[in-house]
Amino acid sequence: MPVRKGSTVYVQQDNAGPHVLEDDSELEAAGSIGGWTIQMRCQPPRSPDLNVLDLGYFSSIQALQYRKAC
Repeated sequence: MPVRKGSTVYVQQDNAGPHVLEDDSELEAAGSIGGWTIQMRCQPPRSPDLNVLDLGYFSSIQALQYRKAC
């Protein structure tokens, strides 16, 4: 499904120190050039209960890989 320009894009990160700040003006400016609205979302650091970046995604892909290998 194509995304229309002008839509809001949410970028989520794990809030570790080296990542982009939530109110990074360079990121916002770069996104607005293409007609996008970019909003950063940070999850609490080291919070396994709220780890929405993982959601079992990589373990699911690995399970598919093992299934195809057999």
